[in-house]
Amino acid sequence: MSVYKRCGRNELLPDGKRNLWYCPTSPRCEHHWHFYFRVNSRRYRASCETADKRQAQNIEARERARILDGRHGIRRQPDITFKQFAEIYLRDHAELHKRSVNRDREILTTLNRFFGQAILHEITPHRYLSMLHVIA
Repeated sequence: MSVYKRCGRNELLPDGKRNLWYCPTSPRCEHHWHFYFRVNSRRYRASCETADKRQAQNIEARERARILDGRHGIRRQPDITFKQFAEIYLRDHAELHKRSVNRDREILTTLNRFFGQAILHEITPHRYLSMLHVIA
């Protein structure tokens, strides 16, 4: 669990300035608890709006579960093959913005022989290196 209070016990900061978050009774003070965690490299943090640590931990656990269940507006990307992605790339980017679109088509023709039916998230560095050995 990653709940914390923003207040601190030190009246002065290491540089000698006054600590704006100073609280002599921390962590038993009446300030609210906050939570902080990451899911898929995305940071989530907020105030629990309670001074009770157990309640704050429960709120943080519920929020984490809600995000992991996908009810937080996180869109799950559908599985797409490399070949489908290559077609989208050519249509939506290369043909509109690149002078080397013909070169991109040639490269993607070669890559489609090896990765065409693979789901994008299945393409790993190991699979890429094995493809290079086949070409060479």
